Amino acid sequence: TGAMVIGPWNSAAAGMRINSSGYVGIATTSPSTHLEVNGTSTARSTVLKSADGGTCYQAVVDNSGSLNSVKVNCTTLAKLELYKVQGAWQMPDGSYLTSCNAYLSSSSYTGQGDGLYWLDPDGAGGNAAFKAWCDMNSDGGGWTLVMRMKDDGTLAYGSSYWTNTTLFDEDTTASQKPWLNYNGKFSSWNNVSGTTIRGCKGGGGSNQCFSQSWTPASTAYTLFNGAYKSGTLTRAQWIWFFGTDIPTGPNCNTGGINYAPNYAPVRFGFSVNNEADCNTNDGAWGFGISYTSSPSRFCGAGIIDAYAPRNYCIQASLWIR
Repeated sequence: TGAMVIGPWNSAAAGMRINSSGYVGIATTSPSTHLEVNGTSTARSTVLKSADGGTCYQAVVDNSGSLNSVKVNCTTLAKLELYKVQGAWQMPDGSYLTSCNAYLSSSSYTGQGDGLYWLDPDGAGGNAAFKAWCDMNSDGGGWTLVMRMKDDGTLAYGSSYWTNTTLFDEDTTASQKPWLNYNGKFSSWNNVSGTTIRGCKGGGGSNQCFSQSWTPASTAYTLFNGAYKSGTLTRAQWIWFFGTDIPTGPNCNTGGINYAPNYAPVRFGFSVNNEADCNTNDGAWGFGISYTSSPSRFCGAGIIDAYAPRNYCIQASLWIR
């Protein structure tokens, strides 16, 4: 007959058959394609070739039930690019890198874009790897999200979250999405090192962020537990960024990281005074800002003006690279 039959073969039932055309049928007597299964099939992974046979992709369902695909070598099936496990990208060999910027610089990065990535800053055998949100497109890419701020005063200058290792996420889905209006402080705060901090309105994007650099590299936890670092951003830049001046505070005009004059300290921002000194400041722009004299005002990010009076808190995010 020119066919090979394995198992029972009659009009009512079939095992496996390879017919004269080379078609394989499982539980069917008349396969019409190269492989036809009449029923449920189970596979831990499936490799699909492009029409010209030159590109292959492996489709895998991970333990969380997510279907993912990754480009592989058509002969060895070795992975050729980052692939997702439990909703976050990792290296082709299953390892994790130290930061978002490390992934962006990797030859295995092929434009996967913004999203969750597995990070392991202290390497295998140390602390457990964790998921972090990476901005791979804005301001050169490679930014790791460390904090997300709601438009309220929870993360104002005096909040202990700036100087302790305690983590939290008000988003009940724990998604770390930077554009959500929920406060959050993530594992990357304590573990990812960098030389630049970036504060953004909302989740960031073009013309939405300001940054300041320092040396040597440190984590956000170390940075905000450290000494004052003089800022490089001008008053005009902060006015442009937030869209509002503080006309009642024309003097002092000083900012940076951990700038703490009396009354209007900033974690990352700019502080001003109505008097011709920096002793009792009464206004500020930036991230982690407060006015501690009466009546007190607090913002995770935004503008504080004691004499307007104005307390304008905005949704924001903080990143490291």
